[in-house]
Amino acid sequence: MGGKIEQILIKDKPVGPFRIWVDEEGPGIAISRTLGDFEARKVGLISDPEISAIEICPPQDEFIVIGSDGLFDFMNTGEVIGFVKK
Repeated sequence: MGGKIEQILIKDKPVGPFRIWVDEEGPGIAISRTLGDFEARKVGLISDPEISAIEICPPQDEFIVIGSDGLFDFMNTGEVIGFVKK
């Protein structure tokens, strides 16, 4: 559909997760689905959400984190849990 899937290049070296690119400028999204991103839809990004239902089981389920590549590009799961529990 005209887009490409590549990692970000820093000093000609691929870095980080694979991303969907419309052109050299972006959007460079590291997910295959997003809500309301009609520009990236032109190259195959799916804007229809994937919905799942899970049963929350207290006390072991203490919180829910909803995050995107903007969070998980910089923090791993353990770091996110540590941040939330502070």
